[in-house]
Amino acid sequence: MGIDFHIAVWSLRNALHRRYEVVTIIAGAASLAIIVMIFLMLRTSLSGVLDKAGSEETLIILGNGTTSEITSSLSAQEIDFITIAAQQAVQTTIVTSPEIYTNIRVAGTDMTEASLVALRGVSTDAYKLRRQWRITDGRMFQSGRRELIVGSSLADRYPWLDIGQAITLSEAEWQIVGHFSAGETVAESEIWGSALLLQDAFHRGSMYQSIRIGAPDAFDAQQIKNNLESGTLRTAILIKNQREYYADQIRELTGFIDLIAIPSIAMLVVATSLVTLKSMYTMMEVREREVAIMRAIGFPVASIVIWVFTQGVLINIFGGFIGVAFVFAFFGDFKASLMNQISFSDIVFSLSITPIHITAAFFCILITAVLGGAPPAMIAARRSIVIALRYQ
Repeated sequence: MGIDFHIAVWSLRNALHRRYEVVTIIAGAASLAIIVMIFLMLRTSLSGVLDKAGSEETLIILGNGTTSEITSSLSAQEIDFITIAAQQAVQTTIVTSPEIYTNIRVAGTDMTEASLVALRGVSTDAYKLRRQWRITDGRMFQSGRRELIVGSSLADRYPWLDIGQAITLSEAEWQIVGHFSAGETVAESEIWGSALLLQDAFHRGSMYQSIRIGAPDAFDAQQIKNNLESGTLRTAILIKNQREYYADQIRELTGFIDLIAIPSIAMLVVATSLVTLKSMYTMMEVREREVAIMRAIGFPVASIVIWVFTQGVLINIFGGFIGVAFVFAFFGDFKASLMNQISFSDIVFSLSITPIHITAAFFCILITAVLGGAPPAMIAARRSIVIALRYQ
């Protein structure tokens, strides 16, 4: 124990005298922790927003055989046919909501920031098909007036979407009268208004982009789907339950994030390992004679290797704690947005930190500590004592 204590004191003194190398290792580990956590937070938070929006009891039906609402179209006659066929498939009451969908650019009065957001025209029953939907501020729009309600994620990010503000749509002003929440789902990144008035504003005639059908349970939803797929419509329709529909979007978006994140993290791990390796080697090189003297007077080689290696690990872990603290301080309640590659509109969501994110960050840091700290420790132990004592 006494020998190990003396080696630990020597190792600490060595680190204090090599501040530049220590700071370099700390900075590399902190940067790695920040990047890993931000990518993981982005991925899991986005997946949660989309996954919460779907349920197996609600079907979404698109026209033209398309997979996206933005390119779908259904006529009023097709909507009526679908509604009747769906009701005939089950012996219970269903909820239907024909909806139009488009993208609009919203910006403040100074026009310094404009974003592409989703505008949805809905029926009065649309809220029944969204989980945990509620008005959080203001009131619901009135179907016969040019009024809009804004999802809470959009309202929090863009102050010019506050209640009382106006948006110009097709040369007419629409008043924002309320904010709504939908349990932190993708619906909170949308603006809602009356489908009939928005059809008129965008010269859509009687065309819709989708119809949502809510059944009491997943079995009834499947019965409706089977009946519609066996029917005869003049246009090809795509029928999915909402869970399936949003799962496709999750794969598209998370696949895009993975394409960027995985190579970036891998390269950063390698770079941080090389920084640790170089810094640790420099720290050992200037103390080569001290290591040789310690070995010559009887200090165990294994203890020297362990403490030199432990020094590198502890410096990296300290850097990791700095990186984690930085993420908590600056990204703990951060609103992010990412373009949905299917609907071409921004999805706004909150980044959340979980123990899994922290664990993953420290796991990557330990990899860099092992790759960068083990070789200098082994070199210090295997170097010839005679040659090391001659080193000047």
